[in-house]
Amino acid sequence: MAAVTESQCSTIAQFIISEVSKLNCQSEVECKIEIQNYLQLLKKQYNENILKKCLTQVVSSIDDKYYNDGISPWSDQHYDHFIEYLKSYSYLENAQIVQDIVNDAKIGAPVNVAAGEGRGGNVGNAVKLPYFMGSMNKYKTIAEIKNWARKFRGPYTLSAKLDGVSAMYYRGKLYTRGNGSYGRDISYLIPFLKQKLPDADFEFGLRGELIIRKSVFVEKYSSTFANSRNLVCGLLNRVYSKENEQFYGDMDFIVYDVYYHNPLQFCNKIKIVNGSGSQMVVYEDKIDPVNLNRLDLLDSILKKWKTNYDYEIDGIIVTSDKPCIHSEHSNPDFAFAYKNNIIGVEMKQAVVDKVLWNVSKDNYLKPKIKLIQKVECDGSQIEYVTGFNAKYILQNSIQHGTVVKIGLSGNVIPHIFEIVGEEVSGDGGIWEDLAHPVTQKLLENIDCAQDSYIWNKTKVDLVSTTIDNPACVIKKNMVFFNSFEIKCGLQETTLINLYKSLGIYKLEDVLSLPLEQWEQVEKVGTKKGGKIVSALKSALDWNVIKIKSAGGLAQSSEDYFMNCLLGLQCFPRGFGKKKLDSHIKYVKQVCDKKFPKLYDLSYFGRIEKMFANNLEEYKTPQVTSDSIELFCQGYSKFINSYHNIQNKTTTIELPSLKTLLGNMTLHQGGVAKASSGKGNIVFSGVRDKETESNYINKGYEISDSVNSQTKFLVVKDKNTKSTKMKKAEALGVEIISLNEL
Repeated sequence: MAAVTESQCSTIAQFIISEVSKLNCQSEVECKIEIQNYLQLLKKQYNENILKKCLTQVVSSIDDKYYNDGISPWSDQHYDHFIEYLKSYSYLENAQIVQDIVNDAKIGAPVNVAAGEGRGGNVGNAVKLPYFMGSMNKYKTIAEIKNWARKFRGPYTLSAKLDGVSAMYYRGKLYTRGNGSYGRDISYLIPFLKQKLPDADFEFGLRGELIIRKSVFVEKYSSTFANSRNLVCGLLNRVYSKENEQFYGDMDFIVYDVYYHNPLQFCNKIKIVNGSGSQMVVYEDKIDPVNLNRLDLLDSILKKWKTNYDYEIDGIIVTSDKPCIHSEHSNPDFAFAYKNNIIGVEMKQAVVDKVLWNVSKDNYLKPKIKLIQKVECDGSQIEYVTGFNAKYILQNSIQHGTVVKIGLSGNVIPHIFEIVGEEVSGDGGIWEDLAHPVTQKLLENIDCAQDSYIWNKTKVDLVSTTIDNPACVIKKNMVFFNSFEIKCGLQETTLINLYKSLGIYKLEDVLSLPLEQWEQVEKVGTKKGGKIVSALKSALDWNVIKIKSAGGLAQSSEDYFMNCLLGLQCFPRGFGKKKLDSHIKYVKQVCDKKFPKLYDLSYFGRIEKMFANNLEEYKTPQVTSDSIELFCQGYSKFINSYHNIQNKTTTIELPSLKTLLGNMTLHQGGVAKASSGKGNIVFSGVRDKETESNYINKGYEISDSVNSQTKFLVVKDKNTKSTKMKKAEALGVEIISLNEL
């Protein structure tokens, strides 16, 4: 398959962010399982190189929103488990890729460069930080904590994990954390801070949090801002201004760590901070190791600090008191963060108005609960909360009038923590019987007949059996458009408005829609309608693509074919880009010169058995006897689906499958070259497309990982030892620089 473009990678990353934010978790354990399952699904859909690019963008995007804007589409639970599972090294076969994801998108975010100059210098320019400012490893289970404690003996110090904006004071200057390596000089804030800071000749680096007291925020800003963190982030992302001085004076700099080039004990760090006159974060020291054998003490102190401390906190930092020094490139190993997302959450009772049901692109019916009245929790107005799944709704008899206790899970996601009132046991399995009158009453807001939905295999979700359900088709259409990177304001809401305005929702009808009809759609109009028509034609019309390809029809045809293969969603769950690519490569090898004839459904049916009989001869990753059977079923549906859309689309000239498959055989890279047995070449820290292309044409593969088949490893600097270089040396693989090729 062709490489993923930056635009495609960005689209995939945003899709992943959206999908993770939708994961419905009723508990910490369920959240962990849901995220692990989703990441495993991604692993099946994309190859490691694509995943590295896309997941790096995911982490960078989330960090950028959190560290630069003070907001996040994910709860702390979602983020922590996402990063935790990536770091487990069991996720991808190539462990280095996982580490690269976390390193490339180092927890934090690149500095948003602001224009203009501020007091005391250009505050918009990113500067190299005096020390690398890592994040904290997060542990939540007794097993994780005990494993850490075996490496770092007590006693320990517990300190509050402040929920503000991380910064460092060093030799008279104040810096934001940025991405850990580069931050922003915000020394203009120093005169406004109430806390005393040492002179410029002070040799230690003081790391702390820029934060506003809870009491000050409630008194002065709660009616205008959602939380104090958003306010601080917003101020730091602007250049200095006279008007903002009133806000600067309400910020505090609370120190929680000391950086130095020699090892220090944490007890001595506390003395250094107190001796400098700066303000140290609240802490409890001399904690005996036995207290880490259970979570009781940590939960008790966390609850006490969340209640009594006048600063927002979101956890506890546990630090070993042995002499330690901060790493120059990774999180400290001598300390960790402990969180409990339920402790300190403001919970309030609310009354359910009704349960709304939405159909996913896979025909799953997902519930959302609307409250009779909005409820304010932790400064946010909550009107809707997730209903998790059909089983949860039915087992708990959630309906109009049900009283629930709600709050913001992780201070972000509206969440039901408890059903108030008599406990519903679901005796007799009534909730499983979809025809039972009690069950029917609970499902009355589902917009389809009772016999048009069934339980899935696990009896957790309901699945619609309605063919061509408009809501489902619209979501599938968006997958198709996203696979072609069509960006023109064509969102799901646009397609919903199209259906409401004109009753049009099928893909071939949407593609055939002229400007005159787009103009009739609510919230579209002439300008947006023109952009949509133009973008669809540019991405899908074969006459336009031939002109843009300028002789590169082989690659354009392959891209078009693979986008359709993925976008039309004719294959079972689990057939993502990587798996489809593997199966197409296998089919090419089996068919050889007859591959262009696979546009013909009857011909494909006649040779279908060939694919099951050649698995040993043409061994291909991810291709098994079971998977090739499923692939053949999906490909038959794909032929019918594509022919149907091509024949019924009127205003756009879609290419025939015969044309696409015929052009693809002109591509000289790919399967034949990859199976030449010459091995692979790995590039590390440097890429050159022309050089890569030359070696592909000579019969080599370009790989991301060093293995026994690697011919040589190409690096930027032979003197800088990387993990790939160490592995290459161990395997006897030649290491050369790009200039030596």
